[in-house]
Amino acid sequence: MKYVKYISWTIVIVFLLIQAKGCMEVDSCLDFGNVWDYDEKRCRSDCLAWIKGKGCIEMNEEFQKLFTACNEKTPQCDEKRLKELLFAACQKYQGAWSLAENLCYFDFEPEECGKEPGKWIYPSVCDTKTAQSE
Repeated sequence: MKYVKYISWTIVIVFLLIQAKGCMEVDSCLDFGNVWDYDEKRCRSDCLAWIKGKGCIEMNEEFQKLFTACNEKTPQCDEKRLKELLFAACQKYQGAWSLAENLCYFDFEPEECGKEPGKWIYPSVCDTKTAQSE
């Protein structure tokens, strides 16, 4: 009976250690400014963000370099080009662009079409939804 108790506790401890290792991986990934890909269970430096339902918002090499340069405020930063790349990614991933904030909301859902206060550029999915409702 002692051995059964010992084996049970060993299994519980091993399970907890495995869970803790996974949490540490995510934390260390985020600590280095990267993004944890919950679909592929890996740390990525080529993602701007990871959005549930959309996954990794990928950045190409140019986007990554400009993003890093502007984040670190180096002379290679070209904010105009970075904004162009961000807007293109916003359209590609069906995000909503806030004209007031000059910012993309990648977690935008089609149910929100036309409902946000202020001026927005909505994704093409909103055009289809509007056409269907008329």
